[in-house]
Amino acid sequence: MNDLRFDLHVHTKYSVDSFTPIDKILKFSKKINLGGIAIADHDTILGGIEAKKLNKSDFEVIIGSEITLENGGEILCLFLNQEVKKGDFFEVYDQIRDQDGVIILPHPFRALKKNIDKFAQEELKYFKIIEGINAFNYPSENKLAIEYAKKNSLSIIGGSDSHHYSTIGAAYTIFNNSENLKKQLIDGDVICGGNSINKRMRSRVFLHRNLKSKNYKEIIKYNYNSIVERLK
Repeated sequence: MNDLRFDLHVHTKYSVDSFTPIDKILKFSKKINLGGIAIADHDTILGGIEAKKLNKSDFEVIIGSEITLENGGEILCLFLNQEVKKGDFFEVYDQIRDQDGVIILPHPFRALKKNIDKFAQEELKYFKIIEGINAFNYPSENKLAIEYAKKNSLSIIGGSDSHHYSTIGAAYTIFNNSENLKKQLIDGDVICGGNSINKRMRSRVFLHRNLKSKNYKEIIKYNYNSIVERLK
């Protein structure tokens, strides 16, 4: 393994709002000396499965997904082996538990979509891990996530939330060793790191991700509808 630094939140062409080829993701991730990544496409594990097949080294690929709940909330799920059907929180949680997967609360305090508000207090009790650093959050939003995690004794991870390969590794999670990554996450035996990407990088990623994509019309339509829904 190159390193014990992992990016635990990466999107591929299998996400409706991304188009990055998986071979390019693997190549870039290895180039910057990551030890592994978690593919977390929206509502599917197809990207993770393909990445696992294409990976021809000791580089680690974790199959995951970012599942959208019926109420618009999102759950980051890792160590999956089957697709997760949409539903309410407990319908989704039961499917993940049956696969021995792990659930994570992603970007909980992002202003445009305050994900934490999509969960009842009873549901929040099931999260033992939170995304403390998301590269596409503002520093103030990540600060709130870390403060919440410490207050509630939660394990804290970092992930880029990359939708374009150039931002992979901007936020990351460091493991102590390569043995039983899942247990280290659950036990909080990890360290999160990285930073929010700056406005210049955000603009460049937007251009590459949207305007230069072959399916840019679908992506822009998705982004527009998503923003309208969040502002309701």
